[in-house]
Parts: sequence; structure tokens; C-alpha cells
Amino acid sequence: MKKFLSHSLFLLLLLSPFEAFATTFQDVPTGDPSSAAIEFAVENNIIDTGKTTFSPDNTVSRADFFVWTLRSLGFEPNDNEKKEKSRCTDITDKEILPYFNKAMKLGALQVATKNPRCLAKKTVSKVEALRTVFFLYGIPTPRFSDTQLPYIDVDSDAWFFPFVEKNVELNFVEPESSTY
Repeated sequence: MKKFLSHSLFLLLLLSPFEAFATTFQDVPTGDPSSAAIEFAVENNIIDTGKTTFSPDNTVSRADFFVWTLRSLGFEPNDNEKKEKSRCTDITDKEILPYFNKAMKLGALQVATKNPRCLAKKTVSKVEALRTVFFLYGIPTPRFSDTQLPYIDVDSDAWFFPFVEKNVELNFVEPESSTY
């Protein structure tokens, strides 16, 4: 999942191919297709790391996803944003709080008005990641389409169909099978 997110987040920034080089992390081999995006994220302070491993096959929490995505857009909270009250009842971590508040202000994250929860520890799905990245980067997605996709688990009337269709069009991430 981390490889997927590093691709979807940073392919938007990586317009030309990089040469393969050694990575910061022991578990991301030189020449791995993800290494350039991962190194870009580290070098540009998008991903905080003090570790020697990246764990590219681990899942990504919503907290990490929103922090990384907003940092990739240049957002770094100022003192006032760091002092803002949480708009979600389940976030107490002052480090991630400004990122969730910013995502809500931008409209990239919606929560209920009664007992608003951000579910920061929840794993981000591919579709949620695509929807958020497309929204924040201003990449339009069609509302309706008659396109047929080759995935047996993506119906053309599914709410997330436009995001999968746009992913296919932009060739961000190629699925490994007939399911998305």
C-alpha cells in the first residue's frame, strides 16, 4: 500500500524519470520503481523518517496519508494552525491535527457534524487516496461514463468508478490482477 501511495502522490510531482540510485531505506532496493518517488518524498520533507526501513508493503493510515499529501502541496502548519482546536473528536495528536483541519477546510475530508471523527488510524483505501489526490491537485474526474474497465470488482455505477477510470487514464498504478 505504501508503494501505491508513493506512486499516486509523487507521480504528480515527478514529470520526468529519475536515474536509479541508492535509497535511504534498507528495504527499498536500488532500481526499485518506487525508489525515486520515495527519495523525493524524503528529500522534500514530505515523509518524516528517522528509520532505516520504509516498509513499502505496509498499509498507510489516514493520518500519514493526509500529512504526506498536504506536505507534497507545500503545507506546513504555522503557529496559529498548530493551536487550532480539533474539529474531530478522535484526534488528540497535536502533530497531525493541523493537517486534518486543513484537509477539512479545503474540502478534501468531510466528517459528520454530530460526533465528527477523522478516523486517523484507519487504513487509507486506494479509492480514498485517488479521490483525495485528484481533488487536492485539481485533477477533474468525470461524473458519468460509458467506459468499460477490465476489473471485475469495479461496476460502472459504483460511486468510485470515476476515480478508478481516471487512474487508468493517467496510468498512476497498474493493478496486479483483474481486480482493482
